[in-house]
Amino acid sequence: MNHPIVDEYRAIGLDLQGTNAEEAKRLKVSLENIKITFESGDESQLVNLAPSKVVGELLFSTIYSYFALNDVQEQIQSQAVNVVNYRMPSYGLFTTYLQTSYWFGLPRNVSFAGLVMDVDHAAIAAVSSSFR
Repeated sequence: MNHPIVDEYRAIGLDLQGTNAEEAKRLKVSLENIKITFESGDESQLVNLAPSKVVGELLFSTIYSYFALNDVQEQIQSQAVNVVNYRMPSYGLFTTYLQTSYWFGLPRNVSFAGLVMDVDHAAIAAVSSSFR
């Protein structure tokens, strides 16, 4: 998974100390603008919409949402058991997955095989808040 193939799109997600509300707003606005452009059907706007931007924003929003959801779930769980937790630097990828077909050892064809999320490192530091 950590060996990219030509034409794969890769979004790298970093969750260093929790997700950022401002970044979430930026992502939301960007995705809404892409949606509006698609729905308009205006050829002049569609021509200016780079496929790499569309796919990149969709992939990045997915890995970002993954980390944001994990952060929320960890906060809820930590409150339930009287624990203080801190997000440690974490990272992962969300990528398109391409399958290469070979003919006598040479790449002959590449096809879209799906989407893959690979979170290599997700860590938190948790400490009981009931010191006595």
